[in-house]
Amino acid sequence: LQPMVQVATRRVYKQVRRHHLREVCAFSVILIFYYDAFDGARKPVYANIVLGAAILAVLTHSLLGYRRVQPVGETGHLRGALEKQLKRLRVYAIYSVLSRGAWTIALAVFFSATITVHGWVFAAAAGAILTIQVFWLSRIWGARIRVLRDAVKQVSA
Repeated sequence: LQPMVQVATRRVYKQVRRHHLREVCAFSVILIFYYDAFDGARKPVYANIVLGAAILAVLTHSLLGYRRVQPVGETGHLRGALEKQLKRLRVYAIYSVLSRGAWTIALAVFFSATITVHGWVFAAAAGAILTIQVFWLSRIWGARIRVLRDAVKQVSA
């Protein structure tokens, strides 16, 4: 059982760590180059601030994410560990959905800041993307939480 408790030997946590590392790298590149690549100089200051803040929120989410999904450590018994992990996962899921929604809204604000013709079409498309994204992420996190909640119930029984 000792190797299962150690985070470094768990394949799932290694995969999560790699995923978060790739995500941090990708968003960092966007943060570094968006001003030149997406004509940030031509956008209003508020649009640049909104996009930068959203990128920082997603980066924070990714950096804290790996720590949030790690095993909780010594709690004395399995049920307590699972309940603590479930609590942590619920908080992380809420922040995950909110940060991705904020990222989508920030992209819409940034790219629509200089649109004058047919802006309502862009706003409707961004709203549809936001709705689909929040629905999809909510379902994914709901399924993950449900699996953990069922495990807690099985251990309690």
